[in-house]
Amino acid sequence: MRPNRLEVHLKQQDPTLVLKTKESLKRMRLDKSESYHTGVSQHLKASFEITFRIAKHKKPHTIGEELIKPCVLKATQIILGEGTEQKIQSISLSNNTVKRRINDIAAVIKSHIINKVKLSPFFAISCDESTDIINCAQLIVYVRYIGGDIIQEEILNSQCLTAGTTSDILNSISNFIEKNDQTVSKNSCSEN
Repeated sequence: MRPNRLEVHLKQQDPTLVLKTKESLKRMRLDKSESYHTGVSQHLKASFEITFRIAKHKKPHTIGEELIKPCVLKATQIILGEGTEQKIQSISLSNNTVKRRINDIAAVIKSHIINKVKLSPFFAISCDESTDIINCAQLIVYVRYIGGDIIQEEILNSQCLTAGTTSDILNSISNFIEKNDQTVSKNSCSEN
């Protein structure tokens, strides 16, 4: 939000927040996100579920606030009666929220795949380089690994390439593996 709109929003929602510093507001946001992880609210679960469906069906992020939420509110009002839509109203489906939730979901899926690959006794990667409709080079890295009793295949990484040389492809794969090896190691240490 632009600073003047943020100030007006804060004055409307909670006038005491206007006097607080940016650092204290950031701390409040972090505290709230930690409390979401400990006791996840039903509204947050619903927001993630709707966001997952939006991403799965490759719909624009704005569809949540423009179409889905009004339809759910109207259906709730019709089926459950007047006044019941207040609970549904607090489900956040704004464009920025949906984008942030999709990034969170993608990060969790990526870490699960990397952990499964690490647990597998063998794995293989294969690469595919192609160009999109605006002639931008794209690299997709697939990984095959043993998951349980079967061989599974997943997309490990997808990114744009600046140059289409073999060394560029190898460097991007190497950088991805090094970066995610450290990230997964840190995450697994913090969970224990």
